[in-house]
Amino acid sequence: MEEKNKQHKNNFPQIIIILVVIIVTAIVAGGGVYLWMQGQDKEDQTPTQNQTATDSSSKTEEEEPSSSPSEVAEEFILCTLGTVPNSEVDYEKAETYMSEELKTQFTEASFIPQFYGIQQGPDGYEIKTQTINGDTASVKVDAIYGEMMQGWAFVLVKENGEWKIDEFHSDAQ
Repeated sequence: MEEKNKQHKNNFPQIIIILVVIIVTAIVAGGGVYLWMQGQDKEDQTPTQNQTATDSSSKTEEEEPSSSPSEVAEEFILCTLGTVPNSEVDYEKAETYMSEELKTQFTEASFIPQFYGIQQGPDGYEIKTQTINGDTASVKVDAIYGEMMQGWAFVLVKENGEWKIDEFHSDAQ
């Protein structure tokens, strides 16, 4: 009997070491699984080819566009109209403010929206209103031709989280 007690006492440190190794291994494995699951959650939030970044079912909080619709319309005017103060015609930059759909309507490297007027562009402009309705917006602008004014309308859509001009036309008042 005494011999069995000695044998159990000699095995006791080995059993403790084995238990510690098992516990440490379980903790490390559990931590690895936890980190792997966190990575899976992030991948699930990444848009796929068939899912857009603005899909509200996959995004709980949508980031606001960096520019407002009226700022986009104003930048577009400044890039496409050389007759108003602080403007510099830059059609390449102007295209960055256009929706993909609108870009397909212009095949020339340079373009001038027809409602600007062919003979002489306006001397100035004034942003009058901005209306946002979900993922669409409209901006009304008064173009100033000396003593006369002409209304312009810009229709914008959210595209990849940014406001883009999808349509523009004269807005006869």
